[in-house]
Amino acid sequence: MERREKSRGRWSFTEWKATAVLIDDRIENKLPEKHLIHEDPACTRYLWKHFVIELLKDGAESYWNNLMASNPALFVVCRSEEDTNEVEPFLVTPNYDEIIGYLEVDDEVFSLPIPPEIYQWLERYIVNNYIPPIRRKRKRANWDDNSNEQTPPPARRH
Repeated sequence: MERREKSRGRWSFTEWKATAVLIDDRIENKLPEKHLIHEDPACTRYLWKHFVIELLKDGAESYWNNLMASNPALFVVCRSEEDTNEVEPFLVTPNYDEIIGYLEVDDEVFSLPIPPEIYQWLERYIVNNYIPPIRRKRKRANWDDNSNEQTPPPARRH
């Protein structure tokens, strides 16, 4: 995560962005940790460790839609600390549907391109757990077929 102090006219504000997702194959059951990796007057960068991307079968359609998009993305969901003006990530997910709920409650969501290793892992998961629905055109009702039947007009109320 990267923090920059910006100013426009007399106003100043803090701008946050997620800059990268790094892969670590070691699975450690630890809580996320924040490490300061760079600091200068213009920019501060933090490395957050120990996030796990968990895939669920009922999210497979959302993962598939994500991979079929023109820019497949990973989403980093953060909460703002009003007292310190810091953001703290708490979730990394490829699930479109999941992030919609977080956006509705004003959590910050950053999107990043999916690293190739995660893309391939996600693709294997989808191939093994999801069958996309076959899209079919809806047939139009042929109203002429029923023209021979005598049906009474609908009742009217006055």
